[in-house]
Amino acid sequence: MCRESRSAGSVRVAPPARWWLAAVPTIFGLLLLVEGVGFAAQSRRNSRTDFGPAVVNDLAYGRDKKYQRLNLALPDRSEGPVPLVIWIHGGAWVTGDKDEENPTGVLVEAGFAVASIEYRPATVAAFPAQLEDCQTALAWLRTAAKKYRIDPERVGVWGHSAGGHLAALLAGNAGVGNRSAVQAVCDWSGPVDLQRLVDDSADDYRKVAQEMLWRLYLGPAADNLKRRDSFTSSQRTKLFQSGSPISCIAEKMPPMLVMHGEQDRIVSVRQSRRYVKRLEQLGAPMDYIELPGIGHDLRESPASGPRVVTFFRRHLNLPEPALDGKSGPWRREAEVGTLAGKARSLSDANASGEHKVGFLDSQDSSVMFEVRVAEAGAWLLRMRYTNGSPGGQQASHQLVVNEEPPRELVYPHTGRDNWQTLEVRVELQEGGNTLRFRPAMRSAELDWIELGSDSKEEAGDAPSPADSPKEDSADVESHPAESGPPGD
Repeated sequence: MCRESRSAGSVRVAPPARWWLAAVPTIFGLLLLVEGVGFAAQSRRNSRTDFGPAVVNDLAYGRDKKYQRLNLALPDRSEGPVPLVIWIHGGAWVTGDKDEENPTGVLVEAGFAVASIEYRPATVAAFPAQLEDCQTALAWLRTAAKKYRIDPERVGVWGHSAGGHLAALLAGNAGVGNRSAVQAVCDWSGPVDLQRLVDDSADDYRKVAQEMLWRLYLGPAADNLKRRDSFTSSQRTKLFQSGSPISCIAEKMPPMLVMHGEQDRIVSVRQSRRYVKRLEQLGAPMDYIELPGIGHDLRESPASGPRVVTFFRRHLNLPEPALDGKSGPWRREAEVGTLAGKARSLSDANASGEHKVGFLDSQDSSVMFEVRVAEAGAWLLRMRYTNGSPGGQQASHQLVVNEEPPRELVYPHTGRDNWQTLEVRVELQEGGNTLRFRPAMRSAELDWIELGSDSKEEAGDAPSPADSPKEDSADVESHPAESGPPGD
């Protein structure tokens, strides 16, 4: 059964049979709110498909006209073929659809084609119908690859929750010559050990998880208590194992990226931890990212999208575009519209000769930048700041690079409009990175933020000598450059 498994990865359940019809709207409605599945619908517009970006909606990939359909988004490019990533939505195998808002826009922008597929819910057909629909959609997309300029040999799958479970099952069913074989799989928050899903669930979700599993495996007959009671303990164990990715790890697995929020109350992070441990034991190619402080919806982490793009770029062989002004070496200057939170205008004379808005000039402000670098390693981050706080107090920010623990940047008192330069080394990964500045104590004002190579001579777009630190940048580690004596 494992070879043919079909599953998903989210958490929702049908209540016990006697009150199921009345209670199911409430239970699943609450779960939708918790999981964040009720996203805005995508546009129904069909666009031209010769040159993108284009979206072709409601393409039929099977005989079921209601459920076996998909939306295909094509990137903006003049030539192909391009790699394809299939998005599988979550929703406890009973809710959700292809039109829900999803995080795959970052892939289309990066040059991938993305197919958002719909599959039969467990309320209509029992497992393994959901996996079969994913396999059918995959086979159809390969058949239509030439028409849409898709490379059928560079196909990845990405799913969230119930969709993450189905994506992981597709990874376990990948074999040489198999039309369901894929080259890379990303699982977000998927339930991958169904036998232990109830035990892993928080106390207030265990009944929901149990009902969800019966709905998945029995389909429309899930409300038949006699049918449930007919299963012995060993039969239930065998049943739940049959659709568990942890029991369906193939000898030759495609590379996998498993991501899970540490604070997930819908699908416990223990599910992914055991799955990853099993993958490691069997030598399967795998990357695991556990996001501290994040729940079931991994979009809460700004670094999650760039991580996925980097993963699929590497394994679906889509090179990074040529570096441009938005890439490292890199520079951002304060300007209107770049702030999250409060800001105040700076005079022309005090903001690099232009009328700008200072970054992070209050404790209510925070800002995030995205930067792409060609090589992993140490980079030099430089900030031009002023700290005119009353009483000569020092200011500080928390700097979070990707998902690393925050580090404190301390800005000594300079006096109002007396600009200094702070330098700090940061370790960046190849490809996309996020730099988030968050207030800690009293915030300083930042005029510009610049990223360059760790070698001072190689840093691009360097500020004027008056603003530059006098120490050798190689010896500076998170302290201000002495570009002038502080004072009011």
